[in-house]
Amino acid sequence: MMLFDEFNSKNQDKLGRMSSSPQTPLPRIAVTGSSGLIGSELLRRLRTMPANVVCLRRVESQAKSEAHCSPDIAWEPSRGVLRPEQLEGFDAIIHLAGRSVNSGWWTRAEKQRIVESRVTATQRLAEQLGNLQAKPRLFLGASAIGFYGDCGGRQVTEDTACAAQTFLGQLVRDWEAAAAPLTEHGIAVVHARFGVVLAPTDGALAKMLPAFRWAMGGRLGTGQQYLSWISLQDSCRALMHLLQLPDACGPYNVVSPNPVTNRQFTAHLAKALHRPAIMSVPGWVLRCALGEMADELLLASCRAVPQRLLETGFTFQHTELPKMLREHLAG
Repeated sequence: MMLFDEFNSKNQDKLGRMSSSPQTPLPRIAVTGSSGLIGSELLRRLRTMPANVVCLRRVESQAKSEAHCSPDIAWEPSRGVLRPEQLEGFDAIIHLAGRSVNSGWWTRAEKQRIVESRVTATQRLAEQLGNLQAKPRLFLGASAIGFYGDCGGRQVTEDTACAAQTFLGQLVRDWEAAAAPLTEHGIAVVHARFGVVLAPTDGALAKMLPAFRWAMGGRLGTGQQYLSWISLQDSCRALMHLLQLPDACGPYNVVSPNPVTNRQFTAHLAKALHRPAIMSVPGWVLRCALGEMADELLLASCRAVPQRLLETGFTFQHTELPKMLREHLAG
């Protein structure tokens, strides 16, 4: 059953027990990671829908946050500190919380913090959800195309097996596996495998803009590595779409249908900003500066396509990178 229908008004009759009619309660949705790039935009969209939305926030985040949704539920992700009764009766859990993989040099301690924030937190949350009396119908969790590893120029879909013998590959495998036990409790589990989410105000694109605006941007390494991108708007629309699919389960690549190489991305971004892009940064320089992170985040190639999303009938607003960049960077 669908929670609500944002995309097609003629499907209102399918809302069933989760409809917003006066005779039935509004669907209840809990969101983690609501202060992040994707989470904050998704939350804004969810609040326009016929639903009751509650955020699970870390104590320190809750103190600093604006009143995005009320009431918030305080929790400590790595320790699973949360009163179980607070999760009773939700229709869907959207789990986006996790430490950024580019928040610092990948020391052993930093890697452990990343694992705890993603894998351990998901394990603890799944344990609590599985013990509920009134369990959610759906667990929609963030994942990443880092699952596929460095694929060169080969196109990958959700049917492609994980061959990555890397930190990110293992991280994503364990991250998804942490939610797997929920299926034994009748909860549908969806993994949203995000590519690089582009927005001018935050994330990867925002970090690139200063250098490109000063004509200091350029290709990384050979520039032949593929970048599987998606606009922030489409990433949130995809989550909303998956949220309301009656039979959604398993992995979905949340990426544009048209990945580009780093060389192409560099050229398109420079053109959108009306700047030259004659610089280049050799791979060895990136490795010296960033270590292991350079190989996995900047030099690895992943040509992922959203096969399963397209099969569900999802339509993208932004399929061509040049047009998306012009729209977002105009002026």
